[in-house]
Amino acid sequence: MMKVKLAKSLMENEEGTNHLWIKILPPVPLTAKKVQIDIRLPNGVSRLNNLNGYHEDKLGTIFIDDFSKGHDVVIEIFTEKPIPCFEGIIKIDLKYKDKEDQTKMINHCIPLIITSEDEMDNLEIDNEVIEQVKQLLNGSICNKDIEESEFVIVTPKIQNVHNQISELEKNIELILASIQK
Repeated sequence: MMKVKLAKSLMENEEGTNHLWIKILPPVPLTAKKVQIDIRLPNGVSRLNNLNGYHEDKLGTIFIDDFSKGHDVVIEIFTEKPIPCFEGIIKIDLKYKDKEDQTKMINHCIPLIITSEDEMDNLEIDNEVIEQVKQLLNGSICNKDIEESEFVIVTPKIQNVHNQISELEKNIELILASIQK
């Protein structure tokens, strides 16, 4: 069984992002072997590799070798270029081998509503998914692939450019300067 949730109830059709949380629940046993997760997204929606650091093949199949590191998978999904507004379906297939070495499969679907920026007022946030994403990004949930990663901190290059600025920008600068005093 799987519990599947989205961080946001709506996703913007142009440069929109969202997070998909897949939680693997019983009756999938802790002793399951060769766990594979396949995710099929609607046309125009792409995804990054899972935030948990589980191995993925070139087709995007996620492989979980050890449930001792957790039963969750979080994936960032996004739209690269403008797509039509629609209600699509995300399809998730979970395949594993049980202790008798028999292959079992569980399918789950979840709706994905793609909408324009103007219609994002009705957006609902799932705080449980947001918290899961925060924990992953802060490193409190990780597996050995992430633990072995090396991070490089790059300081930003700041350039002073003297361009003409609008009256609105001047007013904002004055307000910010007065607040900082």
